[in-house]
Amino acid sequence: MRGFENLSATLAPLLPQAATFSPNERFLCCNFPPIFLLKKKTDSMTLTSTFRSIAAGTAAIALATLGWNLLSSSDTSTYAPRATEKAGEPNGAQEIRRMMLGDENGQINSQGLAALRKKVVKKAQRQGSQKAAGLSWHELGPDNIGGRTRAIEPFSTGSSMNGLYAGSVSGGLWKSTNRGDNWTQITTFPNLMVASIALAGNGDLYVGTGSNWEGGGGEGNSGFRGEGIYRSIDSGASWELVAGSGNFSATDALEPDPNNNNRVWFASTSGYGSITDGELTTVNVSTVFSGGSDIAIAPDGSYCLVAETNGRVYRSVDGDFSDLVLISQGNGSN
Repeated sequence: MRGFENLSATLAPLLPQAATFSPNERFLCCNFPPIFLLKKKTDSMTLTSTFRSIAAGTAAIALATLGWNLLSSSDTSTYAPRATEKAGEPNGAQEIRRMMLGDENGQINSQGLAALRKKVVKKAQRQGSQKAAGLSWHELGPDNIGGRTRAIEPFSTGSSMNGLYAGSVSGGLWKSTNRGDNWTQITTFPNLMVASIALAGNGDLYVGTGSNWEGGGGEGNSGFRGEGIYRSIDSGASWELVAGSGNFSATDALEPDPNNNNRVWFASTSGYGSITDGELTTVNVSTVFSGGSDIAIAPDGSYCLVAETNGRVYRSVDGDFSDLVLISQGNGSN
């Protein structure tokens, strides 16, 4: 009980004068926190208001101390910003094409695929001759390949115009030598997004990639982002990117120049101009030219019309098609 008496002596100066204790009074101190001080009388025990206030204040201090200890002792994680994910590349379809047609090194052997196609056709013909009905099936294409056909260019096969080039917005470049009865994909062409084709008078073949009508900028919709204009001088066996066109995301128009066999004209979202023997020249149409979407050249080569992506139309005033004047304000939209 000596501990209780010491506690009484300690608290005595803090109590009113009336709150005195006789030797026969006993105090009970519970575990801290909180502290309850009980005064025992002969017939009952009462909790004094003074000690109740002290106990409540002590309990509040104890709880605050306990909370602070819990917070200070808890584990804290160091903040680390989330790693930025790499943006997706707009060449997924081409990657799938390489996976389907490529060899063990991921390279597409165009000559080997062409030879394999011939073997398949011969086998189908042999099987067809053994059937009672004599029927066999083979693809006509490119209508059974995903995407819409945006460009068709005829070419001569000997003395007749039986040849056709066709370009699809997501199916690549195709060729027919029998007026479209049969088609063969030109697997050497490096892009699946074809929007325009032009055959120059000297035989150079130009193909524009990316279309403004198919989400050519790569921001969505159904198309693929273009990679400029390609040129072939061997009927599609090999290709080279026309220097200066690599940033053309959409080239919707290519037209051969009837006055110059070595030149074609192009209209793209990056501008308007000509390509002569593979050399690109851009024409400064106007200070507000937003990019070209179409070209039409008169059959006699006397003038040309150029449509802008916002609907305005320009007409050339000379035979070189490089001096254009605005003839229609358009409606401000495609």
